[in-house]
Amino acid sequence: MSAADRGRARERLLAVKELLERKTDEEHPMGAAALLAALERRGLPSERKAVYRDIEALRAAGYDVVYTRTPTPGYFWGERAFELAEVRLLVDAVLSAEFLTRRKSLQLTDRLLGLLSERQAEALRRQIYIDRRGKQQNEEIFYTIDALHRAVAARRKITFSYVRRRLDPQKGVVQTARTLTVSPYALLWYDDRYYLIGNYEKYDDLLHLRADRMRGVRQTGEVCRPFEEVSPYRGSFDVADYAKKLAGAFAGKPMTVELVCQNELLEAMLDRFGAEVPVTPLPDGRFALRPTVAVSEGLVRELLAFGPGVEARFPERLRERLEQAAAELYALYHPSQG
Repeated sequence: MSAADRGRARERLLAVKELLERKTDEEHPMGAAALLAALERRGLPSERKAVYRDIEALRAAGYDVVYTRTPTPGYFWGERAFELAEVRLLVDAVLSAEFLTRRKSLQLTDRLLGLLSERQAEALRRQIYIDRRGKQQNEEIFYTIDALHRAVAARRKITFSYVRRRLDPQKGVVQTARTLTVSPYALLWYDDRYYLIGNYEKYDDLLHLRADRMRGVRQTGEVCRPFEEVSPYRGSFDVADYAKKLAGAFAGKPMTVELVCQNELLEAMLDRFGAEVPVTPLPDGRFALRPTVAVSEGLVRELLAFGPGVEARFPERLRERLEQAAAELYALYHPSQG
């Protein structure tokens, strides 16, 4: 076989592989005649024996090329890196992630759909829906996450502008920016947002900051302050433990609280605080649970949303804050009785 013939054979083999990957699945096999016609359209005329040899070569190399007689006789690409249901889950996660812009969500979705056959991808694409209301507008977020990941891995301090919104009496909603230098310890995806957990150099504790509010993240070259100096963790940073102690992503000191809840709220409480939180049935038809969380305004707002369905037993300062918030809410709607 000449060098030219060997080159065309390799080109045909790659074309057969691509056709099977992109054009076939269990419900849409391709017979030898269809493969030959597709090769012809690509300028690679061939014969059946050559196509059969290519298929056997692919199988010998470990690819799952399957022959079937239903729905029509032919070959299809069997096992893929991800199954259809797995790609669907990943696509839904990308589309619902608020920290991604609509443009980046569509780009990532296209890449995920490339893991499927063309017909599978098209069927899934018809089901795609993006709720623009919750989507991030900051195109920098994707690169911010990459920069944060690199800084955490390198254990180097970072500096950036942290943007927040405030109300101006004349201008309405305006953005303000503050330059921070932080030792980054971990990235956390919490409540559909990315957060950086780290230490602000002026204090001796941990803080978490929203990645979508960061601009111009860069490493300073300085080594991070050891997290052992500002946290209870030793040896490795326990991201899961930190996440469990968050409530509404507001800062606060973690402590054990006791909540007494109506029985119909069991699923909601376990979803919120974790299935491992101790639960005690009570004689009055309610139950008590004791999660360790950050006692903060975020927690107060969450508990108020359940109305009389949740009572905070302790700590006392949490009870007092809930009573105060409830009184403030009542006064808002009954100003004459204030």
